[in-house]
Amino acid sequence: MSTLMHKIANESIEICHIQMAYYPGSEMRAFYEYTQALSRMGHHVCVIAAGKPDEATFECVNGVEVYRIKVRSISKKSLEPVIFLRKAIQILRAEAKSRPFDVIHTYTSWEMIPMPLLMSSAAKRFVFDIRSNAISGGLFTTIGKVLRRISRLVYDAVIVLDDALGKDIFGNCTRYHIVPLGVDLNTFSPVGMRDKRLAKERFGLNPEKNTIGFISSLYPTRRCDRVLETYKVVMSKKPDTQALIVGDGPDFSKLQHVINHDSILKNRVKMTGKVPITEVHHAYHACDVFLSYIPINSIYDPQPPLKTIEALASGVPVIATATRGNKTFIQDQVNGLLANDNVEDLASKCLTILSNKCLRQALIKAGIETAKKFEWNKIVRDYLLPIYLDLLSSK
Repeated sequence: MSTLMHKIANESIEICHIQMAYYPGSEMRAFYEYTQALSRMGHHVCVIAAGKPDEATFECVNGVEVYRIKVRSISKKSLEPVIFLRKAIQILRAEAKSRPFDVIHTYTSWEMIPMPLLMSSAAKRFVFDIRSNAISGGLFTTIGKVLRRISRLVYDAVIVLDDALGKDIFGNCTRYHIVPLGVDLNTFSPVGMRDKRLAKERFGLNPEKNTIGFISSLYPTRRCDRVLETYKVVMSKKPDTQALIVGDGPDFSKLQHVINHDSILKNRVKMTGKVPITEVHHAYHACDVFLSYIPINSIYDPQPPLKTIEALASGVPVIATATRGNKTFIQDQVNGLLANDNVEDLASKCLTILSNKCLRQALIKAGIETAKKFEWNKIVRDYLLPIYLDLLSSK
């Protein structure tokens, strides 16, 4: 271990991270945070990312060299991933002529599966990072799991967020590494009452009223209608309560329609649509209670949600459905409340926190301490970098 720590402190590694996601962007937080942390630690980091029409095709972002490939969308259900892969290979070939990489790190995406076979000479080691389970449902979920299993045969190492997710994908096989979710404590941190009122005003909320918040991609499989039903029960019993929904997706219009035509929800629930990554922390600050609702089913159950740890770090008491993923962060009655996947229990837990100031303060204090264990620099230093070094030392 002492030799390993000596290498961590003194050797610079050539690293390239590749993903068809914007940089920086909200689609793949680890893509940005991993590379920024590695650069701060003195490693030479290159990124190949998706690019918007108005973005530079190359720039340095806080010391990270960023190559952007212009795409029409980052949807995986299109030909864009194939085009992205072809252009990424061209960039890698050009870079590898002058400096072969020690590690090429790619993320959960079907077009990245053959990368080690296509570019074996570009790096000493290849790492595949599985950030989530396949969540589309039906046949797409089955195909997604198969592709994730294939990655273990092609890559030198596969990373998952926690053991529950690893077992769900690979069964009892232990040939995967665990790198937990992280949180940026400089961005997601507690604020005083003045800043909370300002955050509420930013989203068009009444700064004097208690606010329940929810952040999610608004897809049918995420059952966001259950969140609205929970809001309705809480508001019928505590009329001075308001609510916030942050996120976009296919169900946005449907949810907005429900709000507009419900006498209890109308004018008391604000839907923001997509919020830039640089402003997401304001959404947490606007909340007095955060609802980390995740459906308890085979698709979402093993997935640790980023929003749960970000809410804890922001000093907001959290009510989370009792998924295996949420239990990564939440210990019931200690740093948050775990709820069953039904409106009655979710609403009851919301009312409990809103009515009990002592409990609220205790949960906030414990939640902040929990978040400190998941700070991005710590995750990279203690989990990710040792994986790189172990792979390189065994070559």
